[in-house]
Amino acid sequence: MFQKIRTVSVALFFSTLFILSSCTDHNIAPGPLALTTLKSFGTSGYQIQVDEVGDKPVTEYGIVYTAYPRGLGDHNIQPTIADNKIIFTSPIAPGVNTFTGTIRDSGATFYYYRAYAIVDGSPVYGTYLAYTVQAP
Repeated sequence: MFQKIRTVSVALFFSTLFILSSCTDHNIAPGPLALTTLKSFGTSGYQIQVDEVGDKPVTEYGIVYTAYPRGLGDHNIQPTIADNKIIFTSPIAPGVNTFTGTIRDSGATFYYYRAYAIVDGSPVYGTYLAYTVQAP
């Protein structure tokens, strides 16, 4: 009887040891950078939400925008890095990133803007938003 208990105990010990040694923490590699444009265009500053930092370095990020006076049609509602840029100066971080400052008033009425970042030389964009300046 003692021999049987000992055999079962040894088998149980080595089974437990095998199971514990085969378990490892699974590190999930981060995916691509993901941005959200926040409603913050105006006179006090600008904010973007970094939803996913990604696994590649970001060389530049901020807000891109286009501006149009009232009465001018054919608006580019999805600005790119070829348009106007507000480059954030602090390092990019998960969560809300803020740039305090304003753009030069161009007298435009309609502004279209979105978050951007440059990763491996290619731009990544958030969704676009619009901002309208009311006529005096």
